[in-house]
Amino acid sequence: TEFGIDARLVLNATGPWTDHLRAMEDKAAAPSVRLSKGAHLVLRRTSPWKAALATPIDKYRITFALPWEDMLLLGTTDEEYEGDPREVSVTDSDVTQILDEAAFSVRDQQLSRDLITYSFAGLRVLPGGPGDTSKAKRETVVSEGPGGMLSVAGGKWTTFRHIGRTVIDKLSKLPGRPLTEDMEPMRSLPRMPLPGIANPQAVAHRLLVDGPAPGPRMAPDTARHLATHYGSLAFDIARLANEDPSLAERIHPDAPEIRAQIVYARDREWAETAEDVLRRRTTLTVRGLDTTEVRDDVAKLLADRPS
Repeated sequence: TEFGIDARLVLNATGPWTDHLRAMEDKAAAPSVRLSKGAHLVLRRTSPWKAALATPIDKYRITFALPWEDMLLLGTTDEEYEGDPREVSVTDSDVTQILDEAAFSVRDQQLSRDLITYSFAGLRVLPGGPGDTSKAKRETVVSEGPGGMLSVAGGKWTTFRHIGRTVIDKLSKLPGRPLTEDMEPMRSLPRMPLPGIANPQAVAHRLLVDGPAPGPRMAPDTARHLATHYGSLAFDIARLANEDPSLAERIHPDAPEIRAQIVYARDREWAETAEDVLRRRTTLTVRGLDTTEVRDDVAKLLADRPS
């Protein structure tokens, strides 16, 4: 599909699709980036686990084992990926590699395939060039096409300020009135904290002390879960459970989430489907607990949206 864009600057920040868009601007554009796939596994724990563990595999790579949501997160792989970014997935060889590498420092009984509840994979955007992707530097790639499109790709979470500065510098050099002038009024706006920002321990304590009532007090694991995921917004969820005791029930007996979170996701977070709730707004899918019964319950609550 062809379409036109009329703008002083078009910023291409599409990650693994960077070169796809560059080719739309210039069919002769040479590749500027290459992709590296990283896969991860989530497993049920066989014993308590609190420490983050990193184990060197070679000169360039490590494997890690992290406690996450009362489970164990293992990873990661690093191999060149040349397929469609939409089709990236975890393969059986990825699973074998992660478990084999974790075995250098994790007990065998914790590494059974039967304990795997979830797996996921993503793509790193690296500078183009030869060699093993595990040895490639995690640098930012910036290029400008013949039509003026600025492409920014790669980097790391820790370099996002540098990436943003690169774009702002480009904006400031455009002909005509600098677009950066439009940003000046924003500098005088008061700084607003993120919604729900609060001390999780303080929030969890209040949830345990205050309710919901009538009925049993909130379970400690549910209070911790709500406090760490929602901050002070957890009180809105507790209020729903207080008004309707059925919403204080767990979505699944083996997970800390309660049914009030479904209603909150429906009414405050635009959740439309069971997938929205189970995979994106709770940990039920990651825990391997999105059973038919759970999905039916979630779907029913979503369908009961107030008119």
